[in-house]
Amino acid sequence: MNLNFSELGRNVDKINAQLFENGMSTNPKIQKIFSSGKLVLLQLRLRGKNLCITLGRGGEHCGIWDSIASIPSEYRITRDQFLEFLRSNIRNARLSEIEVDTKDKCLNLKFSDKSNLLLFWKGRQLFFSYIYLNEGRRLHFSPWQSNKKQIFEFENFFDIFNELGRKQLDNKDINEKKLVLEEIEVFNKKAETTYNKKLMRKKKFIEKDLENCQVRHEIEKKLINDELDLSEHIFKYKSLKARFDYGLSYYQKKNVIFTKIKKLRKGEEFLEKRLEDVIKEIESKKVVFVKEKINVPVWKKVAQKSTEVNKSDDHSIFRWNNISIAVGLNTKGNDYIRSKWSTKGDIWFHLDGDKSAHVIAKNLDVFDFDKYSVVASILADYSEFNADQIPVIFTQVENLKGVKGAAGKVIYKKEKHLILPKVNWKEIISTSW
Repeated sequence: MNLNFSELGRNVDKINAQLFENGMSTNPKIQKIFSSGKLVLLQLRLRGKNLCITLGRGGEHCGIWDSIASIPSEYRITRDQFLEFLRSNIRNARLSEIEVDTKDKCLNLKFSDKSNLLLFWKGRQLFFSYIYLNEGRRLHFSPWQSNKKQIFEFENFFDIFNELGRKQLDNKDINEKKLVLEEIEVFNKKAETTYNKKLMRKKKFIEKDLENCQVRHEIEKKLINDELDLSEHIFKYKSLKARFDYGLSYYQKKNVIFTKIKKLRKGEEFLEKRLEDVIKEIESKKVVFVKEKINVPVWKKVAQKSTEVNKSDDHSIFRWNNISIAVGLNTKGNDYIRSKWSTKGDIWFHLDGDKSAHVIAKNLDVFDFDKYSVVASILADYSEFNADQIPVIFTQVENLKGVKGAAGKVIYKKEKHLILPKVNWKEIISTSW
């Protein structure tokens, strides 16, 4: 839903009315920031209630609204450049007011620390600039111009968008329906579900064993009606086998079969309980998500700088801020990064239930969902794992033990299981604000 110039101004007035009390801004703090592929939601705390401001990311949604209370979890993206930038720079900032341009579809989100977030929707695309003070100088980051910080030289904040074709727009009629963004109109796609592969295999094996146990019902009925041929030394019926001692009578052989049936009955009860437990675990670990295109603000592409600091035929090592990430490229590399490169407190990663590369990360002692998603994405790429949701196991290196006579293999304990989203790790570890 794209707002025209007049509609944009109406919604800004409505939001500002909630920010002000007795003519003064309450300067509410931006507590949380979420995003779907289409919208960014800023959650602010007012006195006694939350104010949720929704910003369109371009495409079919260009404008600002206050009618959506949350973004459903299955629609949320966990990381992209724009979301990461907003979380790094305006989360916990205090919003003073929102200014709307008198000419074009531009907004200025003013913060109490004298920083500004400028937004400009043009041609179904979003352009943004972030302006802030640093040692008395006003700087700006405008990714549609450059990926570097620059000195801000305009008196009127909105003049920075002149080179993009900012112009005087006419006032148009206001469509009252467009002023309210309905959740049912935005979040109406069918969700998809992914399940833990290891648990699904476990369920399949249990069901197979249970099917083998349930053959006892047929055998028991035929045995009671004397419909089984027990004349041979070896008895076989579907999955059940029995070997008789020589010299046993017909009734003694029946007793052998009945004994096996009793064991199958106990096994069936045990497997039914295991199946019930694994189904509960599968449901608790399932991931529900919606596939939708992510609208990205105009962002100038730059050549990726190399983040690979050490590479051999056996392993690669990447440095990301204070974190070092090693990838074993073969069995020799797996053994090297575990026994020579790592220390006991480092974290080892592997795909859960699948063959994969080994990855070890240093300085990742405290769990951080975003950082773990980056490591999991590196693991997925080097393991040629293409799904959007990555099931991983991880544990400290001190919980690993090499398998004697099997290069590159380990026995692990105290492992934890997690499903993490795939992110553009090359872009993330090579970009810093």
